[in-house]
Formats: sequence, C-alpha cells, structure tokens
Amino acid sequence: HVEQLLLDLYRQGRGPANLEVLSDMLRCSPRTLSRRLQRENVTLQDIKVKVRRELAQKRLTSTKMSITEIAEMVGFAEPADFTRAYVAWT
Repeated sequence: HVEQLLLDLYRQGRGPANLEVLSDMLRCSPRTLSRRLQRENVTLQDIKVKVRRELAQKRLTSTKMSITEIAEMVGFAEPADFTRAYVAWT
C-alpha cells in the first residue's frame, strides 16, 4: 500500500511524503503505520529509495524526459544529486 501510494504521489509531482502525510492518506496513525512497516522489516526510507529508483529507471528508458525533469519528479533538488544517487543504485 505504502509503495503504491508513494509511486502515485511521485507521478503526480507530490512526492516525497513523510510518515504523517502517508498515514493520514492511509487513514491510520503515524505510529500504526510505523509498526506495520516494522513488522515487514522495512523502513519508509527503504520504500522511498525503491520507488524513486524504479520510477527514475522507467522514465530514463521509456520517455524523452530530461535528467533535470526526472530528478525533479523523483524529489531531487539538483540533477547532480540525482545522477550520484542513480549511479549508486545501478
């Protein structure tokens, strides 16, 4: 649920979201969401990185979007920061 919600938010240009925003959208408390993630042995940061990486890879291979546009879409302030992250991911 959280992964899909984050993906949708990034696609709409509304990401990244924090725990409070996501829990509100999922109609639960931040603590409840945190416990759910703990039970799955995953952190919100892990999910954010995965979603950003997958969305960036898809946009790089299937669109003509510029690096700057993709970087902005997935929540990086600077294209250089995105480039460094992408190199680390691949």
